[in-house]
Amino acid sequence: MSAGGGGAGRLRMQCLVLALRWVEGVLQLKDKSDVIWEMAFKNNREIGSGLNEVINDTVSFLEVDA
Repeated sequence: MSAGGGGAGRLRMQCLVLALRWVEGVLQLKDKSDVIWEMAFKNNREIGSGLNEVINDTVSFLEVDA
């Protein structure tokens, strides 16, 4: 059973590509958040904790929505 054979294999491949793009997007969001935290908030732990919580909530929401 190959991932590229037929319509089902193509659909699986498209789903995999979409999932990888989603993960890349989440990682880019986290990277941007870290830069803002470092530059604007001087690595303040309380703000960093809040930013992480917001990102976690967003990811959880998007997982349910998907």
